[in-house]
Amino acid sequence: MINADYAPAPYGYRKGVALSDYFNVSLISGGAGLVSTALDYARFAEMLRRGGTLDGARILGPKSVAFMTKNHLSQPSMHAAWEQMPTPDIGRPGFGFGLGFGVVTDAAAIGVLGSDGEYNWGGAAGTIFWVDPTEELVVVSLIQLMQSPWPLRADVKVAVYQALTEIYEE
Repeated sequence: MINADYAPAPYGYRKGVALSDYFNVSLISGGAGLVSTALDYARFAEMLRRGGTLDGARILGPKSVAFMTKNHLSQPSMHAAWEQMPTPDIGRPGFGFGLGFGVVTDAAAIGVLGSDGEYNWGGAAGTIFWVDPTEELVVVSLIQLMQSPWPLRADVKVAVYQALTEIYEE
């Protein structure tokens, strides 16, 4: 049983309240409410990096992963939905949107270290994960800071890429 006294409302457990009571509430939401562990999130991203397999099990077909991680939106359609973007990069030159991911189409145009073909997703409190198939890299960053005044996602990205001592990009 969860201790309701562990944190006062609205931050603690509240019976029957979505995003607090994970046992007695159904929340059908495509954009919120993911409950997982950092390790499971990293394993999910690694499965994607490997083209749909993990630990010898095929979860997704490689062609499905390839299709999901390509840009499916034109520039005009991305600008039309500017207010509904899950990450601030979408709609900028060099960035597109696949089936469930932001997709880097031109890393040089974005102006932050990275690779063309990299795909990602960010959360409201600064969380981000990305898969870079070129560098065979998976990153899960679980920052928890709403409306950060600092470019933490970009800083993490630069730090990760600057730490690489060998690269596969030609």
